[in-house]
Order: sequence, then structure tokens, then C-alpha cells
Amino acid sequence: MDGSNSIVDAVVGEHCAEPACGARPLALAKHCATHLTDASAWRRALEDAVRRGDKLEGLSLASAPLDGAKLDLGEMAGCDLSRARLDGASLRGIDFKGACLRSASLRAADLTAAKLFETTLDAADLSGSILFRANAQRASFRGATLARADLRSANLRRADLDGAVVDDACFEGALRE
Repeated sequence: MDGSNSIVDAVVGEHCAEPACGARPLALAKHCATHLTDASAWRRALEDAVRRGDKLEGLSLASAPLDGAKLDLGEMAGCDLSRARLDGASLRGIDFKGACLRSASLRAADLTAAKLFETTLDAADLSGSILFRANAQRASFRGATLARADLRSANLRRADLDGAVVDDACFEGALRE
């Protein structure tokens, strides 16, 4: 990286290989998330970027197929992960501050100690996910599915859970107002 561009430029390619698509793919992938045919290439590229400690703030990963990804301690504040698939992903300690995960699938994802401050998780599916000690202050979970989710000791102060499905979710020790 020559320093002239943001860190995002180091992990994304020029343009999606799909004709007339202006989206930028992650490095090592030829297509954006919408036109991706090799989901494992996307997941590997993102995992490598997180392992290197790259800050991925503001990156658009809408509809990205990231099931099972290992993104522990990733810095992804402000990213667009709307409709992304993160089922079974390891997201321990990830920074999603201000990110958009609207309609994302995070079933059985591990979000232990995740930073979800002011994150949008409206209509997201977090069934069976672990949000133990997550900081979700002022996060929006409107219409989200949190069935069987572990929210023990999570900080949910001023979080919006309007219309959220919380059947069998554990809120033991969670901070709520």
C-alpha cells in the first residue's frame, strides 16, 4: 500500500468482473458480493485482512457470503453488511460500531464481547447466537430474531428491541433501561 488510498483500497480490487457492475470486490475475488461465484475466496480475503489487522471501516459487504468466517477482533465499524450471511461465524470482540447488518443472517454466530454500539440489526436473524458481554448500546434490533440467543451480561442500554423475537433468549445480567 502506498499510503495514498485508504486501507480499504488495499483489500479491495478495482471493479467487479460482471459487466456494467461498478462495485469493488475484495482482493483475490473477481466479483463483488452480489455477483460472487466463489464464496470461499471472499471469506479467505476478508479473514486475511482481519488477521493482518487491516481496518475495514466503511467497507460495503452487502449480501456477502461469509458463513463460518473467523473475523475475531476485526475492525469493521461503519461497514454495510446488510443481507450478509454470517451463520456460524466467529466474531468475538469484533468492532461493528455504527455498522449496518439489516436483514443479515447471523444464526449461531459467536459475537462474544462484540462492539455493536449504534449498530443496525433490524430484521437480522441472530437465532442461537452468542452475544455474551456484547456492547449493544443504542443498537437497533427492530424485528430481529433473537430466539435462543445468549445475551448474558450484554449492555443493551437504549437498544431498540421493538418487534424483536426473543423466545428462549437468555438476558441474565444484561444491562437494560
